[in-house]
Amino acid sequence: MALRIHNTFSGQKEDFVPLHDNKVLMYVCGITAYDDCHLGHARAYTAFDMIYRYLKFAGYDVTYVRNVTDVDDKIINRAGELYPGEHSPDDMKKFCREISEKYYASFVEDMNRLNLARPDKEPWATQHIGEMIKIIKGLVEKDYAYAREGDIYFRISRFQDYGKLSKRSLDEMMAGARVEEDVRKENPYDFALWKSSKANEPGWDSPWGKGRPGWHIECSAMSQKHLGMTLDIHGGGQDLIFPHHENEIAQSEAYTGKPFVKYWIHNGFITINREKMSKSLKNFKTLKELFKKYPARAIKFYLISTHYRSPLDFSDALIESSFEGLRRIENALMIAEKAIPRPFLEKKESRKDDRIMENFTQAMDDDFNSARAVGLLFESVTELLSLLPGNNSSYERIAGLRETILAIMDILGIIYEIRKARKVVFDPSRIISDEDMSVILNKEAIEDPDVEALLQKRFSLKRNKDFKNADKIRSFLLSKDIEVRDVADEIEWSWRK
Repeated sequence: MALRIHNTFSGQKEDFVPLHDNKVLMYVCGITAYDDCHLGHARAYTAFDMIYRYLKFAGYDVTYVRNVTDVDDKIINRAGELYPGEHSPDDMKKFCREISEKYYASFVEDMNRLNLARPDKEPWATQHIGEMIKIIKGLVEKDYAYAREGDIYFRISRFQDYGKLSKRSLDEMMAGARVEEDVRKENPYDFALWKSSKANEPGWDSPWGKGRPGWHIECSAMSQKHLGMTLDIHGGGQDLIFPHHENEIAQSEAYTGKPFVKYWIHNGFITINREKMSKSLKNFKTLKELFKKYPARAIKFYLISTHYRSPLDFSDALIESSFEGLRRIENALMIAEKAIPRPFLEKKESRKDDRIMENFTQAMDDDFNSARAVGLLFESVTELLSLLPGNNSSYERIAGLRETILAIMDILGIIYEIRKARKVVFDPSRIISDEDMSVILNKEAIEDPDVEALLQKRFSLKRNKDFKNADKIRSFLLSKDIEVRDVADEIEWSWRK
């Protein structure tokens, strides 16, 4: 079965045929670096990490580019909040750069915890101002763009195919237009390619005066610079289809005269109570908040377990359920390792199950169906557990299943962590005072005895039905990379390092 991808452009699954033999050129819209990332960002970048990993597993030579937007209204507004008062354009450039570097570092930290591969290239917008100006000049010369008081707008009426990605006709858009009026525009849907600098804004020299690029032109310039005029894959969240990706198509194809993208891939939203998670709605969960409650690999597994195009509703119960599923897989692998004699574990030749790997490939070739792939993991775990504790006639099969499960997890980017769980049983004589607990909670680094003391305190709080403070201890321990699991009348805990 050939790899088939759901192409947003056609609205159908299509056979994947790269433009250049086995080479794949993939561009994904990256972050606007002005705040910590939320779960919606993780959904997008986990999806494209999974796609990147599988394409490489399938034998493709992939060049993966993901940009960083470091000049944008949101970043400028954040700079205004943090550095109030009048500032020169150069000072504002510096402030915006500091903000972008801070939140890019935060982003990288979050993505590393989720075990996402770094793209091959991560271009920053402000490093490509020259390329943007070149494209804008070309569009003005071709009459696809026009100047108004130092601003440059793209003339969408000149691009006959505008709306072909989002399936919106220009006439329909105009009939229901609720776009903010701007008398300088010929059409309400014309979009800015270049914005003249206002007071307290960073600016770069251009043929139209001091200014900065519009958001849409950034991606066209960076993708052309690092991948060429036509891409195999362009990806992002569904919210980017219109207007961002629609505008990218218009300006790129008007400038080059060539098709911009062959396959458009968009991931589904994260929702809370069926409403899209976003910063503008203030209903988002930052990854740093979630990492205090759950191990990063549990969140990764939660995201991978649903098809990337499907909407995914957020709830603590769903993440807890995903974590339990992942623990079931990990526990089966640990039990198998203990049961299999060393000679069977140390064999160098591959014993992966061909049938399971073929089913995995079929699932992933069907538009990267990671949900079906995860289902195969659970089926394999069920068979593995049925063979345990094992004997001489079954060790080879157990070892082969274990190797197959690990191979699939590796392709999907799911970390298997070997943890040495320790058990704590309630001992009333070891309950610490509130003062002693406060001392531990304020430590920069905690040791094993501190963990045991806090868990005894947690026992006591739960028995007194003070679940709120008991949960605070659990969250604190998770923030210190310690997992806690209640098992009957015991507590299991382990370091996540």
